[in-house]
Amino acid sequence: MAKIISKGRKTWKDGSVMTYTITDDGVLTISGSLRNGSLVPFKSKAPFRHLVIEDGIESVGRENFMGLRELEELTLPPSVKTIESYAFSHCENLRRIHFSEGLVSIGNESFRSCASLSGLRLPKTLSRINNDAFMGCDALEKVSLPKGIGLGVGVFCGCDSLREVVLPRGLRVIPESAFSGCISLESIKIPNSVEAIRSRAFSRCDKLQNFKFPDREDLTISEDAFGNILECEIKGEDGVNYIGTIYNIKTDRAWASIRPAEKVEGEVIVPSQVEYEGKSYPVTVIDREAFHGMKMKSLVLPDSVVEIKDSAFENCDRLRDVYLGNNLKKIGNSAFEWCENLRYMPIPASVQQVGFHALHRTVLVDNSWKWGVLYFGHILYGYHGDLPEHSYIEVREGTTVIADGAFNSRGVSLTDYNNLEGIVLPDGIKRIGDDAFAYCKGLTYVFMPKSVEYIGSYSFEKDVKILSAPRRRPKKAQTEEPFPKDVATIEETDRYTLDENGVLTFKEDVTQIKDEEFKGRNDIKKIIVPGTVEFIGERSFSGCKSLNGVTLGEGVRVIWEGAFSGCRNLKRIHLPASMETICSSAFSCCKGLQEAVVPSNAHIDEYAFSGCDSLKKVIIRDIKPLTTDNS
Repeated sequence: MAKIISKGRKTWKDGSVMTYTITDDGVLTISGSLRNGSLVPFKSKAPFRHLVIEDGIESVGRENFMGLRELEELTLPPSVKTIESYAFSHCENLRRIHFSEGLVSIGNESFRSCASLSGLRLPKTLSRINNDAFMGCDALEKVSLPKGIGLGVGVFCGCDSLREVVLPRGLRVIPESAFSGCISLESIKIPNSVEAIRSRAFSRCDKLQNFKFPDREDLTISEDAFGNILECEIKGEDGVNYIGTIYNIKTDRAWASIRPAEKVEGEVIVPSQVEYEGKSYPVTVIDREAFHGMKMKSLVLPDSVVEIKDSAFENCDRLRDVYLGNNLKKIGNSAFEWCENLRYMPIPASVQQVGFHALHRTVLVDNSWKWGVLYFGHILYGYHGDLPEHSYIEVREGTTVIADGAFNSRGVSLTDYNNLEGIVLPDGIKRIGDDAFAYCKGLTYVFMPKSVEYIGSYSFEKDVKILSAPRRRPKKAQTEEPFPKDVATIEETDRYTLDENGVLTFKEDVTQIKDEEFKGRNDIKKIIVPGTVEFIGERSFSGCKSLNGVTLGEGVRVIWEGAFSGCRNLKRIHLPASMETICSSAFSCCKGLQEAVVPSNAHIDEYAFSGCDSLKKVIIRDIKPLTTDNS
């Protein structure tokens, strides 16, 4: 009998529970209520090869098991209805999958690049296989699809060993790139129910010779469905080594998308224009999966290129240096994902959108993403590392674009995005990408400027409070000065002065008080905060036991978590009318606090004043700036 060598349990605020065990024969068993996108026990050092999900779990969440190279076998129960996007992608040693009847949907890229998967027995209940679900499953030899199935784009694209495909009666559309690059496929029978065969459905199927079309007059077949390549002449300077073909040129458009007819290596320079039948076409698009898996070392794109489509350079594992054109606007999903040696790629200021996982699994990201927020110039790409409870992030000035899925990096990072409560966006930001904060279940407020032009689908949860952008900071501090000025300064920096009476005065160009900046200091008795300060950081004055007076200028908007926790000599606090949010534990365990005055429009977390045993009076009203001290 197998012996349990590791086990664990996790409980969430919504009451859902997940438990797991790992036995000495390498079986990981998961049970409970596994919510979408939740973390699973990857941190366990105990080895496992076989994953068993027990009955009762209805969904395998997005990216939950992504990139588990040790996983060889998977068993799913009848209760699982959906497998969400990327759930098992890049599990390169996964050989066997035991599906159960009851499964309805397989999400985008769910089993992408599971290179050892040799066979599939799909359940009859399955009604949808989404985009790229089994793309790059190189060992897959035979697929029999159930009746009534619907297929997404590129579902079996690049399955090099796929020899036999059984398409079911009732299938209506063979979508774009569905079997593109299946170089071992020799024959295919298309059922009479098929109404359309889309672009590149069977392109690069070099051995495909025997195929039978349905006998119906309304059948639509794209002109490039079977991979017609149009050879083109390249205009360029002598001695420059351009790739020499163009894919799917159409005379009804004035531009061309580029795709090499053969695999390319070494240094690649994409031309700015091509010529076909005496007419020149500017190259504006790098086609979907155009260079997928090729062995180039460097890449230069011309200024004419405005879009790099999904997976265009994915798995180019020798690619090191990329020079993008100055007019590039969009980098598609997974465009450079798994380019493991990519180390240099400046992002031009023209880029307006970066897709999901565009740069994941690259040296460029791994070397830069040591901790916290990762930026590439004006692009916020994502976040990596621990997020403590009740965290907030203030996006740096100059950022104009937040990448699609920026805070959805499961499988790359073990970050618990549920701890993120607030986002402060700078003036000038223009685009918030699709699903940018979709997995930040704890996000409650976003400070958003008027400069935002696009908010993507599912960018935020429904309950997120969108607050007005930071107001213009006053030129002068609107505070009263109750303390004499003729005292000696014992400490001075470019941010503040501290005098011999213990009065800490911030300078008027300070805009925020940093997290834990004065934590635990006992030489501070009074604080003067000017109106230029908008944010008082987490635990900034936590444990300042001598603090007995605080003056907050009109302009202070947010007091973050634990800012004044444990300030036991603070007796009164009057908050200005500008105050918008008082976060959890802001004044917790202020044992001497007797009175608090807060504006009526401020949001107060239910634990903001927890442990304030002496608090007798809370006045909520519209107020003017006041000075608070012990007198």
